[in-house]
Amino acid sequence: MLSLKRHFALYGAGITLVVLLFLLTRHADAQTNYVSFSIAAGLTDVVPHQIVRTNDDRLYVVASKAQYSTHVVVYWTTQAGLPSAGAFTGTADINIGAEVISADAVYDGTDIIHILVNTRTNAFYDTPFNVRTNTAQTRITLATNSASVSGEYIGTSGITGMIDTNHVLHTVYWRNDQHIAYQGFTYNQGNNVLTPIGSSFKLDSGTKADHPSLAISPLDNTITVAWFSDVVKPVKILARTRSTSGVWGAEETLNTAAPWSSVNSGINVDQGPSLAIDHAGTRHLFYVQDYDSTGGYGRVHYVHKTMNENGWTDTTLVTYSHDPAVGLTSSDEVYLIGHGPQQTGQNDDMYVSKRNSDGSWPAISLFAQHTGNDSFDASPSTKWSVVGWNRPDTIEFVFFSAPGGNYSNTILYYGRIPSSGIVATNTPTRTPSPTPSNIPTAMRTNTPTATRTNTPTNTPTNTATATRTNTPTNTPTNTPTATRTNTPTNTATSTATNTLTRTPTNTPTSTATSTNTATSTNTPTLTNTPTSTLTPTKTPQPLYAAPIRNYYSALPVTLSWNRLTWATAYEIQVDDNKFFAEPMPVNSTVTVSTLSVTIDAIPDGTYYWHVRAQDSKGVWGPWSYAESFTVNTTG
Repeated sequence: MLSLKRHFALYGAGITLVVLLFLLTRHADAQTNYVSFSIAAGLTDVVPHQIVRTNDDRLYVVASKAQYSTHVVVYWTTQAGLPSAGAFTGTADINIGAEVISADAVYDGTDIIHILVNTRTNAFYDTPFNVRTNTAQTRITLATNSASVSGEYIGTSGITGMIDTNHVLHTVYWRNDQHIAYQGFTYNQGNNVLTPIGSSFKLDSGTKADHPSLAISPLDNTITVAWFSDVVKPVKILARTRSTSGVWGAEETLNTAAPWSSVNSGINVDQGPSLAIDHAGTRHLFYVQDYDSTGGYGRVHYVHKTMNENGWTDTTLVTYSHDPAVGLTSSDEVYLIGHGPQQTGQNDDMYVSKRNSDGSWPAISLFAQHTGNDSFDASPSTKWSVVGWNRPDTIEFVFFSAPGGNYSNTILYYGRIPSSGIVATNTPTRTPSPTPSNIPTAMRTNTPTATRTNTPTNTPTNTATATRTNTPTNTPTNTPTATRTNTPTNTATSTATNTLTRTPTNTPTSTATSTNTATSTNTPTLTNTPTSTLTPTKTPQPLYAAPIRNYYSALPVTLSWNRLTWATAYEIQVDDNKFFAEPMPVNSTVTVSTLSVTIDAIPDGTYYWHVRAQDSKGVWGPWSYAESFTVNTTG
């Protein structure tokens, strides 16, 4: 990112590489398989994950509004599905009170995005943002000793976080004494309180450490943190991994070549590292190399480590970039996303490359081409997490354009790489149809769009007595998609019968009062519409209220999903708690031939469910995003 435009370095012998790099760059794919369009003002970086897809299939983007700005902006889509240009109509502006260096969006899988920022006043903050009400909660101070930087700083990474499957928020930040610190938290949404788990832990053994990047394994919740260490020359990319028992392993050196580093216009602004972990537990990381024999810097290195390996494998790629990002899909496809080589004048455009099945890397493909004097010489931020990683078959990311080369007035862009075999278009007025996935992913089959409610609702305990049978619709797709249909049928079925007796808690939701200046500039036309009507008596509904989706006025309830070719079994969880704290006694594990479960008795209320698949080795894939359904047999 920013590259030589702001560092004024000379290429020297880099000219000798021009012909080679042009031969290694494919342009034929540009404007065919990819989707990109502008959103609004903002900037991104490669270490945090600033784009989130919520469990109701909408997108949220969190970004610092601009360099030297004290504001964080949140943009979201109000309609479910894959967006097209103009879809990000929801906007909130949050005044942090200090210039924001970097921002991260940490999603809990249900209601809250933890907006993590570090500032030039040494503060590390969390501003929880509720995606149901689209409001920011009171800002929480996590630390007051985070590092700062003078002058230009765009691209200087200082914080990152992620939530594991036990709902623990894990964070790392760059301290003002040039160390990397880890801290875990639990969050009480009702009271808007973060409670530290133990004491802050210093990860690095030396000094001059920065750019921490945290990733959690979806396989076993182990945590890996990688960072940039400038304590010795040549500089290093180091990492430590915390085991499932909470013990941190020794420092590991990831790089074999000398990584690029700089203290000009920020700290290491063209360097990640970008880190992600797939469902098999393999760690994937990109960094860029220092100046080489061509006279240029930025040769990309792909580093990975499987669960069975003792060390990391560093592979030198043929392409050059600055701040490239790792993109992962649910089928463990690995993508390189970053701007093109500076040496050939391609750094103003965004490129991608997908790793081959044999582990090799092909030539880069043009993803988005700049116009006029604008530039995509920027750091992309990809969608990836352990919980709430929705539509994982599709690569989605955000990056920015510098209009006229002005990095203090940047414009956010949305980018999408459809799942393999699906051809989309790069025309901003068309939205491709939802694409198949290789993990259980919830899909909605009803046309009406779910409307969020700003009013807490209570859940009474009514006993269902109706006997109508609902038959699931099997969607012909490669994705096990959680779907429900309410069409009556008299067809006999061999689906196991389940009776649920636990009564949901009748507790309204409490929302903390926000002291931030968060304002919404766009709310859906149909607002404050209840997502469920759970009172035993009928109540008048507002004029033009949206229909309630996944609503059962009679029992039984049938939950279904589609088949995965590699699956040997499926596991289903149902709970009245969105975090699945105590899943109900449904027929939780079913054979590969069973693609639905039927619940014949369940109290009235709102419930959540998700499904995952097991492979032939006994390894469970990730959970689908949680679907909700409402039972109201007395309404």
